[in-house]
Amino acid sequence: MDISTNLTQQRFPASYSQEQFWFLGRLFPSSGNFNLPFAFMLDGEFCFSQFEQTVYDIVAQESILRTRFEETENGIEQVIIAESPLKISYHDHSDKSLTDEDISTLVNGESQLPFDLLSGPYFKCQVLKVSSSKHVLFFCFHNIIVDYSGALRLFEMMTDCNKATNDESLNYSNITNNQYIEFAKFQKDESARKRMLEKLEDWKQYLSGFSEGLSLASNLNQNSLAERKGAYFDFEVEPSIYKRLSQYAKQQDFSMLTLLMGAFSLVLNRFSGQTDFAIGTPFSNKSGMDDYKNTIGCFENVLPILTEVNADQTIHSLLQKINESLLFANQRSSVPFEHIVEALNPHRELNANPIFQTGVALNQDTSQIRFGDCKTVPLKCHNGGANLDLMVSFLDDGEKLKGAFEFDKNSFDHSSVERMCDYLSYYIAHLIELSEVKCGDIKFISSADNLLLQPLINTDELDLESYCGVHQLVQQVSNEHSASTAIRFQEQSINYAQLQKSIAQMANYLISKGIEPGSLVCVCLERSPDYLISILAILTVGAGYVPVDPRLPRERVSYMLHNSRAKHVMVQNSTADLCNIGDDVHLLNLEQDNAVINESSTQTPAINTTLDSTAYVIYTSGSTGNPKGVEITHRSVINLLKSMTVRPGIESTDRLLAVTTMSFDISVLEVFLPLINGATVVLATRDIGADGAKLTEVLAQERITILQATPATWKMLLASGWSGDPQMKALTGGEQISASLASQLNEKVAALWNMYGPTETTVWSSCEKITGNESISIGTPIHNTQFAILDSERRMVPVGVAGELYIGGSGLSKGYLHQQELTIKNFVQSPIKEISGKLYKTGDIVRLTSDGGLIYCNRRDNQVKVRGYRIELGEIEKIMEAHSDLVSVAVMIDSPRPDDHRIVAYFVAAQDKQVLPTWLRKWLKKLLPEYMVPQHFIELDEMPLTPNGKIDKKGLPSAFGSISQKTVKLSPRDHAERSLAKIWGDVLNIEVDNICVEDNFYEIGGHSLLSIRVIALIKKQTNVQLNPSSLILNNLEQVARECGFSESESDAHYLPEQQATKSNGLVGFFSKLFKS
Repeated sequence: MDISTNLTQQRFPASYSQEQFWFLGRLFPSSGNFNLPFAFMLDGEFCFSQFEQTVYDIVAQESILRTRFEETENGIEQVIIAESPLKISYHDHSDKSLTDEDISTLVNGESQLPFDLLSGPYFKCQVLKVSSSKHVLFFCFHNIIVDYSGALRLFEMMTDCNKATNDESLNYSNITNNQYIEFAKFQKDESARKRMLEKLEDWKQYLSGFSEGLSLASNLNQNSLAERKGAYFDFEVEPSIYKRLSQYAKQQDFSMLTLLMGAFSLVLNRFSGQTDFAIGTPFSNKSGMDDYKNTIGCFENVLPILTEVNADQTIHSLLQKINESLLFANQRSSVPFEHIVEALNPHRELNANPIFQTGVALNQDTSQIRFGDCKTVPLKCHNGGANLDLMVSFLDDGEKLKGAFEFDKNSFDHSSVERMCDYLSYYIAHLIELSEVKCGDIKFISSADNLLLQPLINTDELDLESYCGVHQLVQQVSNEHSASTAIRFQEQSINYAQLQKSIAQMANYLISKGIEPGSLVCVCLERSPDYLISILAILTVGAGYVPVDPRLPRERVSYMLHNSRAKHVMVQNSTADLCNIGDDVHLLNLEQDNAVINESSTQTPAINTTLDSTAYVIYTSGSTGNPKGVEITHRSVINLLKSMTVRPGIESTDRLLAVTTMSFDISVLEVFLPLINGATVVLATRDIGADGAKLTEVLAQERITILQATPATWKMLLASGWSGDPQMKALTGGEQISASLASQLNEKVAALWNMYGPTETTVWSSCEKITGNESISIGTPIHNTQFAILDSERRMVPVGVAGELYIGGSGLSKGYLHQQELTIKNFVQSPIKEISGKLYKTGDIVRLTSDGGLIYCNRRDNQVKVRGYRIELGEIEKIMEAHSDLVSVAVMIDSPRPDDHRIVAYFVAAQDKQVLPTWLRKWLKKLLPEYMVPQHFIELDEMPLTPNGKIDKKGLPSAFGSISQKTVKLSPRDHAERSLAKIWGDVLNIEVDNICVEDNFYEIGGHSLLSIRVIALIKKQTNVQLNPSSLILNNLEQVARECGFSESESDAHYLPEQQATKSNGLVGFFSKLFKS
């Protein structure tokens, strides 16, 4: 097909790829991310003048090397300059004895210097004389003019030009190429555009339904438009492995890229836990166009390859599908990636590449390049950037593969990437022998990872067989510390002898009421010593206690009493009516029976209790709409208490303030830990635990040495002006503690301990002393406790990778009371040979760092923790969905600031129904505990949906954003805003009346290429040169203030009635694109 044109114009349209690189280069003008550097060490006789003339001849031949770009109202245009803008610099360092490190520093420094896109040139060349026989040749191109294959073609031309100079028999014209500007014109031709749009439909169908980005272990701040800082890690594939891969690829009719992408897919699967994701890989958008086979320019087009790593799929099947996708993409490589993004309009975030965040590239190695007769050795050089989170590039020299991981240092540290490289090297080396193995059956863990994972499995053992029950430990201590204070409550003090006497009397009273070993007794009492005496008495008679908070709604209390099948509930006058649910539950009113209790025997009943007897059942939030009871044995409680005695530690001289409600399981430590160690438990009233000033006063008055509290309580205490206590041991748990809060507390206490554990594994399963400002770890397992971090296939995950935490050991509960199916689901047989027995699936996603820290990431399910309470958001949704006036409901967590997590309920009301948040809140208070009632209610006209029809929670508006769904939007109000709105309307082809001051350019249909036109029009009218980031991050009001539009007379007396609402930021941002 003849698509050549006569080069008679001096201005030409930019190609699609050039437009995108222009946008990104203008967005990050100080970045070298889009530089393409090469360096070579030449050993031998080198003639600079001949080399210089060769380069200038090629620049004269190739118009792309004499191109500069301009922003115009029509977009970006290329302008061909008649004379070469390139000046080759020569630096003589032969007198400096440069080392390899010196040369590397010089080369990399030059590689990272940005080009000036507004003036050019976009290509530089330097020669460094190292010695009389050694020279370094350095080339650097901006991707806007040359891609990798184009650079290799240029080096080939330099070699050919040199041959032509030395041998007149060679025809110099044979090395000339069609010009890139011809391709750019062709690409914008209407017929080519029509064919491209047809192929775009294929891409839309190929990617339909795909919306999930890849989530690798990363601390990248997705909410800032920050320049990426790159680093790289090199590795090699041995010749013997390369040879086997080449033979296998030929046998299976696969490309080498197919095999490498398959191996990388397995790495991404292991390191992300995701099965479906896209990987970017570069194609040439001149594929099949023979006239441009040797043309130099910006042809690389990075396209997404969908990858599905199913557990039941064999490696060979995975490779087949990848190969098919690569063939599909190659046949449609003329479609620019930015057009695909515009057509799909996927959910995007700042500084995150749309559709794919990782890539694989396979290129020809530069080791075959020769300059004259000199021995030529390629040198490593890097532009200092990273245009994806992670990119693996391979160079093929025909005998082996050289690999390099390029990564964003904001996302990964060097050790994490090195670890990934271990896994990639394993998969590449074993790909053939694993070809018929299912993906989910590959359980490889590197030796380095295995070493770091061992401390989570092989924990210290504690002999529990000599104990029988928690109450017996208290009784033993009571005999040893009879005169010591056991309990303090307000002005009341009870020593251990008095405590044991009261327990014995209460136990005998319970026996008289028919309480039998193995039964459950509910306890619904206000906080007082009677509460502690009652639960210890229940344990003494061989029964288990079920704490019931008197502040719970009647419906929830009724459910708990019925579900526990308890026949008795211990109450007092103020709580009796709440628990009076029928004749099948007998009320034991301690106030009414006080005389009977005091007359009961003081002899402790001799009832045998085993370690496996139930000690208590605590109800936690459940996703079905009802709470679930967790059944804990004496073995589990004793293991907790004995381990806590060692770490964090407690002495008989300590005084622990108990502030937690008894229905919250961390109260188990507060109550029992002091009492089995001869220490004092100071019982705070409910109002003290909720009042920072009162709490501060009690801490001082009672000389408290240990305080356990949630981060919310610690924040409240600090806010009240608490000055701290250098003698205090502070325990925090129940939810994540922020680094800032931890830092504040560490300045005020002797030691701060982070505690972690789900109710199902008995209060705390790990702990760690917090020191410094490093990432806060949930700690190492306590005694007789094992941790396993597993993926969706229950394989151990590599270090640094997020996986679900499974917990085994002595702290494991019996399961969920009267819910065998749920117990079987969440308590599973250990798949790890090093751990025997059952493991509890916590639902918590954690990762182990390379220094051994265990970091909490998030929840696998819809469960959250707010102010220490474990809450299933699904339970709130289930209850709200039952209301006839609501047609759709979503509940999630939002935060106005760090450490301040709020429950937010979104709802769509039924047609013609008015639902007021105040009324909705009042209704929910009758059905849910106070801590589960949402703090915020937001009514929507409709719920945002994902492509598969589910509620898109990422698309829900923030409860703390400045724009309400019901806010009346403001039209442009002054000359500047109206002028900018007209430019936007003209470029976007929409009515100006439909543009509001709150609008963001990208949110109303703009994209990167159109933004360049807007910037050009603004400059034409105001001579102000905007950075594209202004349009990305700001709304119309904010951008208008930057533009410098002259004020109209009609605006001089204009006074806005209210300030324009500022946008929350970009939703539709076309983020950074992968470089060629």
